[in-house]
Amino acid sequence: MDRISLTLAARQKGLCPLCGQALIVGAEYEPDSPREWIDWFDAMKKRLHKHHFTYRRDGGSDEVKNLRLVHSECTDSIMRAMAATNSRFCEAFGLA
Repeated sequence: MDRISLTLAARQKGLCPLCGQALIVGAEYEPDSPREWIDWFDAMKKRLHKHHFTYRRDGGSDEVKNLRLVHSECTDSIMRAMAATNSRFCEAFGLA
C-alpha cells in the first residue's frame, strides 16, 4: 500500500465517497496506526482506485487534494454513466 492511498483512506475515514461503504471490511473507524491500514488493504478483496475530482484532461493534477480513493467498481459505474450521457466523453475514449 502506497503512502498516498493510506493518506486518502485516512482522510475519508475508510469509506468510499461514491457508495458510502467501507473501502475494506472493518475500516469504518479511524485506525490506531498506519500499520492497521496496511493490514486492511493487504487483506481486502476489492480493488481500489485513485479517482480524480477534476480529471487530468480537464486540467486536474495528481496532487492528493485532487484525489479520492474509491472502489474500482464504483469508478466503473461512473465511467459508464458518463459515457451514456456525454458524447464528448464517448468520443474521447473511443466508446462512440
